[in-house]
Amino acid sequence: PKRLFEKYCMPEKLAIKCGKVDFTRVDEMLLSGFAQSTAMFRTMAECMNHCIEETEFVCKSAMYFYEEGECI
Repeated sequence: PKRLFEKYCMPEKLAIKCGKVDFTRVDEMLLSGFAQSTAMFRTMAECMNHCIEETEFVCKSAMYFYEEGECI
């Protein structure tokens, strides 16, 4: 199997918080029935940061729709 690693920069306070967490990116995949919140962001990076910073629940996954800017 092939793997593609993508460098991602985040604010230092978030990097410390999730230093031992792996993010797996899966294109063309929908998560159904698990949405805890939705928000609008300009980039996928902002969506990921929002997920990491979530305080009301443990965010384990996110979906980002590029055209709409919707983060679920």
